Amino acid sequence: MEQIHPNPNFNPGFRVGLDGRAVFLQDGFRVDIHVRPASSEDVPYTVAVIEPGDVVITGSITLDGVRLCEVYATANEDDPFTMRDALSRVLNDAVGTARRKADNLVALIRKVDQKNAGEGPSGRGSCSWPSAGDSILVQDVPTTAATRELWATRKPPSRKGQVVESPAQGVSVLSIDCGGEWGVVSYAAGDFSQRYTWMPAVTEEATA
Repeated sequence: MEQIHPNPNFNPGFRVGLDGRAVFLQDGFRVDIHVRPASSEDVPYTVAVIEPGDVVITGSITLDGVRLCEVYATANEDDPFTMRDALSRVLNDAVGTARRKADNLVALIRKVDQKNAGEGPSGRGSCSWPSAGDSILVQDVPTTAATRELWATRKPPSRKGQVVESPAQGVSVLSIDCGGEWGVVSYAAGDFSQRYTWMPAVTEEATA
């Protein structure tokens, strides 16, 4: 008996079960791996043209029953180098994507909790403020009937940046670093809630 496919001499350095699945620990995260042959459904989204031996390697991370990510890469099972490289990229991408999704979910939950507590994103009510290092979005509050009517159909002016100093630290201003030509923008804490509102800056991935 002689095995001719896949070539037993082309060992990529890792093994999968008969169902094409394996589990790896990457930076403390359990990453579920699935290796399957590429199919016509993967063209052109995953591979341009299917060659003999082409496979799709999928990596996913699930925490507490929540699927945080599913990433993939393509390789050829007859080429150990592409198999090892694809596996490495999938493991790293899975951990990075899972971390970003978890951070975005925490920001969204914080925003919901603020609304449920009656504070609103501006920190009214119990006067909550963001902490130094937080990424936030500051928006103008409509103060006249004209601006309320205008911003009912258009987004109000906003500035996105990282908090440099905050009234939560005992200072009298909220300063955020907007980068670029804006630089650091400061808002007086005394009348902030009458003129502005703030909320955690959430990426498009979390709101999609």
